Amino acid sequence: MRKGDASKQVGAAPLYWWLLSKADLHQYNCLRLALTSSESKNQRNRRIATFTEAIEAVRVFAVRGDQYDRIRCLVCGIAWLPEGLAINTHQLKLLISRCKSSINGSFQKLGFTEKLRRLAAANALISVYPFLNENTSELRKWSVRKRPANFNQVPQETQQITNTQQNVEQNQVKPPQVKQEVEQGKDIWEQIEMTDQQESIFWN
Repeated sequence: MRKGDASKQVGAAPLYWWLLSKADLHQYNCLRLALTSSESKNQRNRRIATFTEAIEAVRVFAVRGDQYDRIRCLVCGIAWLPEGLAINTHQLKLLISRCKSSINGSFQKLGFTEKLRRLAAANALISVYPFLNENTSELRKWSVRKRPANFNQVPQETQQITNTQQNVEQNQVKPPQVKQEVEQGKDIWEQIEMTDQQESIFWN
């Protein structure tokens, strides 16, 4: 990736960031900085290893077993579904600072070579993100890759990313002001309040 493209990518905001709580948005920004500043990312002999570590770091941030998992996965551009791994490369590349071809190539090398057919992938995604049923342009940005049988191992070398993320948090990096916060208790999609502009992005 060219330096100019990388700098633009780091400064760009992901779609739906305003759905995150203040705490989650802060953690997202810290993770993004940690992944961007990982010194070992560009070492050829560790490229797949560091990609795996990055995806595992994203999973630890996004998947916590609460009702906000879906929102965090949506913003990150990757969701762990029963049918496989749902990926939105445009969203994901903003977080891990890799280009689309690098992301796709890395997943293929990890064994995620087979994709669900379009209808099956759409059904899997809509079951988690109902708004995609009314937003076909956004739905087309997602694909679902079948999980390989041997992909059950958790990466063991995520400490560098974790340490960098902790250093960023200690330096009190402040995220942009969030105007919407999600209330506790209700279904996540029923109680989100949005402006007209945000609704047009979300549903159209």
